[in-house]
Amino acid sequence: MIWTAVLRGGAVASLALAVFELYDQFYREIRPNRIYSVDEAARLLRLERRSLVRLIRQGTIPGMKVSGHYRVLGQSLLDFLKR
Repeated sequence: MIWTAVLRGGAVASLALAVFELYDQFYREIRPNRIYSVDEAARLLRLERRSLVRLIRQGTIPGMKVSGHYRVLGQSLLDFLKR
């Protein structure tokens, strides 16, 4: 009886991990016409938020400040990755 619960718990954990990986893979795709927040863009580029803000301020990645928060066009992220 305990082993059945353990096996079911392992199956649920495996399913949850698979769903999380699928979700992460779907949202890792950069869409050129979408506008991303700094947090989203940093996650997509696998950078720290501070590093991305520094790149935007230096002009390496084009971005704009809207209501005090930076926004980045997806095409700018793709162009940065192509360099």
